[in-house]
Amino acid sequence: MTLRVYVTPRMLKWARKRQHMTVFVISRLMGVSVDFIDQWEAGSESPTLEQAQKLASITDVPFGFLFLSHPLSCWHDMRYWWGRLVRLLRCGE
Repeated sequence: MTLRVYVTPRMLKWARKRQHMTVFVISRLMGVSVDFIDQWEAGSESPTLEQAQKLASITDVPFGFLFLSHPLSCWHDMRYWWGRLVRLLRCGE
């Protein structure tokens, strides 16, 4: 059984565009078709856990960012959410 994860379509597109990559380039690096990437960014399909992790690595985005509702606007936001994530993992909030 393949584990699919719901990552925010807006964040998938943001991660790709912040690296100035096209859907074609991402599809080649991921080893999937352009149609898959289009479906993920449209929200009609979800990547597997491994695919989402690979996409985060390729786009140099922390994996957890793919689950946010919108891109972080500044470094302050990043530090805030990173701190919350660390506390959550340590304390099980």
